[in-house]
Amino acid sequence: MKLKSTLPKGDADGLSPLEGKLDANPANSQIVALVILDVIGRTESFVTGEKEITTKLRRIEALLPGDADTARRMLQRAFEHRTGVTTLPIDLEEDLRSAFIFDDEPDVDPVTGEVKADEETGE
Repeated sequence: MKLKSTLPKGDADGLSPLEGKLDANPANSQIVALVILDVIGRTESFVTGEKEITTKLRRIEALLPGDADTARRMLQRAFEHRTGVTTLPIDLEEDLRSAFIFDDEPDVDPVTGEVKADEETGE
């Protein structure tokens, strides 16, 4: 599968408004987003018979910090359904942990869902 790499136009583009935030701290910036994809084409090799679907982003929206735990659980469930693996590999667990930490939200353990105490305040 290929993904056409342009953002949708107008109101369907929920990422461009975040450009300034990403530019302010690009090394530590991650966005968790929901996307809707449209199939825009298919190619087929006459030699091998292999088919490849091309998609484009119809709509993309960044998630709000308050939705991070729900999104993490949805991503985990989808991964488990797709792969049949019920335990996340360590590298994916770390990716999830870093992707779902927001400055104004409590740190949530991606395995247990437990809200961790703030290291500065101990609360």
